[in-house]
Amino acid sequence: MLSRNNIEVLRYLGKRFLKPYWKQILIFASLNAAMGMLFSLRPIMLTPALDFFVDTATAPAASILDINLSNIGATIRAWFGIGIGDYVGIGILVAVLYTSVSALVSILNYVSYWGNQKLRALVRRDMTVAVYRHMIHLPLSFFHRFKAGQLVNRLTFDVVRTASGLDEIPREVIRATFRLAVIGFILVASNPWLALLIIFVGALHFWVTRWLTTRVKSTTRALGEQMAESQAGYQESVSAARLIKSFAAERYDVRRIYDITEQVRSADVKAAVVRYSEVPIRLVLDAALAGIILMLALIAVGHEMLTIQAALMYFYLAQQSIEPVSILGKQMLSIQQLLASAN
Repeated sequence: MLSRNNIEVLRYLGKRFLKPYWKQILIFASLNAAMGMLFSLRPIMLTPALDFFVDTATAPAASILDINLSNIGATIRAWFGIGIGDYVGIGILVAVLYTSVSALVSILNYVSYWGNQKLRALVRRDMTVAVYRHMIHLPLSFFHRFKAGQLVNRLTFDVVRTASGLDEIPREVIRATFRLAVIGFILVASNPWLALLIIFVGALHFWVTRWLTTRVKSTTRALGEQMAESQAGYQESVSAARLIKSFAAERYDVRRIYDITEQVRSADVKAAVVRYSEVPIRLVLDAALAGIILMLALIAVGHEMLTIQAALMYFYLAQQSIEPVSILGKQMLSIQQLLASAN
């Protein structure tokens, strides 16, 4: 999905604008990784109550290596010395664990967001100065080929979108990857074959991404070009306002602006149709995958591959794994938008 040229562009952007801040990036990447893992562990905090609800007791794991979805609830209760009949103790334990992990995720999310916003502003500043420095040292013939508004658009619209992508894409990819890794580890530990089936059906998301990739990049680039043209047109009209008034050419100029904005509207609609067609496609795909996962869970219970408690958590976690896969697919499309703005 990424050509060698695209990879070189991303490598250059990373080396030129992210490398100077590698210490901050390492810290925020660690925070996002921790948040992704903790977010995936939140539903595990509910497992001590499952035995009580299904009225079936399971033995705790003999060691950490023996923990799986069937016995993790009993194991957590055993760590805190709470029996299956102590519903008050189970309720307090689950509430404290779930709230504590959720609070920690929220704190990490806030710190990470604040840090990423600061990093985005630094990258945007550096990128704006770098683009202007490069542009102002070009020969005069370069400026004859472009309108002033088009060049200003490169310093504003394209730079802002590229800098935002350099911040947002790595953050979302790190979170989704670690969420997926934790969920995958839990599912594999419970039943490797069922986990492999989920990986297979989840791979359909990447087929959707591959299908949309070229379309997103081409429509985004076309929209950027029309935005640059409109910026140039607006600037020319405002600069020439006295001349337009002197020759009573208001009607002609309004018509010219209408034609420019109509082209922007057309390009914007085309880009939106392609970009947001992803949402209903992934929604239908997620629903179909949830149905398949439920069927796999029921088959596993019927063949005594999983207990009822494990099947409930299996269904919940497997369904949760669809979201990070979907996020990774969306970020691949965001990379195409970034490349369209950067080129």
